[in-house]
Amino acid sequence: MPNPLVEALANMYGTDPDISPEFIKAWIEAESSGNPRVRSKKGAVGLLQLRPLAAKEVGVKNRLDPEQNVQGGVDYLYKLWDRFGDLATALAAYNVGPSNIMGGQIPKSADPYLNKILSRSHPKQTPEDVLKGKPIRSFDWLGKNF
Repeated sequence: MPNPLVEALANMYGTDPDISPEFIKAWIEAESSGNPRVRSKKGAVGLLQLRPLAAKEVGVKNRLDPEQNVQGGVDYLYKLWDRFGDLATALAAYNVGPSNIMGGQIPKSADPYLNKILSRSHPKQTPEDVLKGKPIRSFDWLGKNF
């Protein structure tokens, strides 16, 4: 059953061909299962599990406000994309922390997270299209192993 809050925020902030409403919905599902009040043991909160330092970096005042959380998460992802050069690496950095992306390489621990989001949000693209040629181990894209 679609979550009206998630649907509205995905349509509001999913305005880029790569950061589409489908991407936002898949990302929210991976981060919080659509629960705007969820908290992690590491201090991340909300729909996109926004961490305190990331929120501060993009000017979010209330990480538990669903709209601020999603806007902040998207803004932070764009900052990471500018830093790392492609969506998949930026998304991995969002998941494991930017300091864990060594030499631009996606750590193996981020593979399931990337699979879950990108296979749902970019079903017509190959991993190579999204990864811009960066290698990833056993990228299970719609059941295809790459």
